[in-house]
Amino acid sequence: MSFCRRVEPGRIGSGVGVAARRRVRAFTLFELVVVVTVIAVLAAVLAERLLTYQERAEKAAMEQVVVVLRSALQMRVAGLLVRDRMNDIKQLESANPMDWLSDRPTNYIGVFAGAPPEDIRSGKWYFDGLSKLLVYVPQRTRHFVPGTDGQTAIRFRVRAEVGVLPGEEGRANPMRGLASMQLTATEPYNWFRDLN
Repeated sequence: MSFCRRVEPGRIGSGVGVAARRRVRAFTLFELVVVVTVIAVLAAVLAERLLTYQERAEKAAMEQVVVVLRSALQMRVAGLLVRDRMNDIKQLESANPMDWLSDRPTNYIGVFAGAPPEDIRSGKWYFDGLSKLLVYVPQRTRHFVPGTDGQTAIRFRVRAEVGVLPGEEGRANPMRGLASMQLTATEPYNWFRDLN
């Protein structure tokens, strides 16, 4: 007779080990609520940052188009000056600046007599043929403050000043020329200017 008990595979010792194994540690309802709340807060912060970065990217893309248009304007003016066509420079004020580009932006929707329909304007460029303004309507406007006109759009105009050149004032036959040529917003806009 043997005093050793035979242990079946998978069982260790007496019933004490089995009971200890059965006590599986699980999340309490409170712990689960805390974890879900922390994840929700992190998701909200991430979504806020993502939306802000998307709006900043849209603003940067819009400003890049303006820089390209200003360069195209300078090239157009230089071409007219080289060909001694000073009188044609003033006509650039009523021209569509998008016509100066070899490749227009993909979000340029064309020329309209006034504003295009609301459903196709958001995040787009268009040229208003009546007022001769190039217009950009932002798609994301959480950090955009409209100007005094209250409209959520940025309008650009070509301004040419042809006149007496600096230093020629007061002469009998002053030299005339292009005093300035600019593509500028018709009204200052505030888009992220107060946030940094």
